[in-house]
Amino acid sequence: MSLIEDFLLELGFSQELIDGVFAKLGAFIPTIFLSGGFSINEYHKKTNIPAYKIVKNAEHLVKAQIDLHKRFKIDLLTCLVDLNIMSEAFGAEIYYEYDVLPMPKSPAVDSLDKIEDLEIPDPKKDGRLPVILECSKIYKERYKNKYNVIYGGVIEGPITAASNIIGVENFMRGLIKAPELIHKLLDKVTTALIEFGNMQLEFGADAIGIAEPTASSTCISLEFFEEFSYPYLKKINRKLNTPGTLIHICGYTEPIIKKWVKIPKTFIISVDEVDVRYALDIIGNKFVIVAGNISPNLLLRGTPEEIEQKTKEIIYKIGNNGKFVLCPGCDLAPGTPEKNIMTFINTSKKYGKFPIKN
Repeated sequence: MSLIEDFLLELGFSQELIDGVFAKLGAFIPTIFLSGGFSINEYHKKTNIPAYKIVKNAEHLVKAQIDLHKRFKIDLLTCLVDLNIMSEAFGAEIYYEYDVLPMPKSPAVDSLDKIEDLEIPDPKKDGRLPVILECSKIYKERYKNKYNVIYGGVIEGPITAASNIIGVENFMRGLIKAPELIHKLLDKVTTALIEFGNMQLEFGADAIGIAEPTASSTCISLEFFEEFSYPYLKKINRKLNTPGTLIHICGYTEPIIKKWVKIPKTFIISVDEVDVRYALDIIGNKFVIVAGNISPNLLLRGTPEEIEQKTKEIIYKIGNNGKFVLCPGCDLAPGTPEKNIMTFINTSKKYGKFPIKN
């Protein structure tokens, strides 16, 4: 067994998933999904507990994830389910919904010249950061040795967190008009993210995922990615006490993949609007797993026949390459039909057995 396989087993990945990643004969292309908003909505429907109470309660958050593991046998759990955690801890105001995830209401500061006033939050005291830490603790104490899963702590990416702290419009204007202030903000945010990520690991998380959707080429240029996201993602990965991270950037990301996979300790890239064959060709012999790229909208609104066809197309495009996991391009949408999710998962069993022949 290789050192990488040993590492995956140690993290908590099942042997079945590992065999699929290495394209071993008789194994299947693995399937996982990201389940933030979906998990909250499903737990709300099951318990009738309002979403605004679920996202503030570690017991509920962990149970929502465990429920999904029991239903769909997914190997990846996480309790940071929305991307307003760090901005709220910095002082942003959040609107809490009844049945879905909370949404931004107002930023922590309303102008770039107030960035100096921002104080780095305390993960044990501020906002919902302590709730997420408690989730890691609950997982470690009650579930780590009970279920064959990996529990991923999650942090927002630097651009995603920073744009929520000062408002997306202010942030985007600042990239052009006041880059020095944006760098000051990103320095503060990066410090906070590293501390929060490492604390999740201390409390019991197996590894760390980084959600950086605002850094996609849908939102910013390659040049802005190279200046304002890449160096901070690199610093975060180097400072996190984990051997590898999953970095998720949804939207269109083909222009940034060459740079993205050079970020140290990047273990999995989670992609959306990307030709996965192109992504794997860019990676070459480097061991980086690509997870993607079934459309969440297709899973929400498509028919089982359409979902099977699209999933089959991706399987055949990947072929016997390995280093690939079937995964929605972003978080499952609330209300995604169970039959569609099961079609996506079962299609791997139907067409994704190695060696794959189309």
